[in-house]
Amino acid sequence: MTNTGYRAYQTTRIGTSSPEQLIQLLYDEAYRSAKLGLDALQANDFETANNRLIKVQEILTALMGALDFNIPLAQNLYQLYDFIHDRLVQANVKKDAALVEQALPLLKELRDTWAEMRRAGIEQQAVAAGGAARGGFSGDA
Repeated sequence: MTNTGYRAYQTTRIGTSSPEQLIQLLYDEAYRSAKLGLDALQANDFETANNRLIKVQEILTALMGALDFNIPLAQNLYQLYDFIHDRLVQANVKKDAALVEQALPLLKELRDTWAEMRRAGIEQQAVAAGGAARGGFSGDA
């Protein structure tokens, strides 16, 4: 698939996804990009690492901005997102793979927990807590 074709597919996928699916896509991409950023740091490919870690930071910022603080869970999620964001910023500045390794299990847990909640059919309550899709994210690679 060409890059243009892939971008068109991604745009359609994002545009036709439910708020629950969008959150899953964001968690999936955050985890994937963090892993790629870690791999790049370990290979001393600092440009790729920078790009990947910034992408995760943008996703986390979008998720933080979409939270509904009228829901008690939102404050806890904000603190978790902020902690992960800080680890990734520091990893990028210091070129320290260990800091990404601290963030990866947390991103995986968020991703897997959201997927399990969707399977259990309770994503509507979670969307209310997370304020899904109110924050913007371009999804650009």
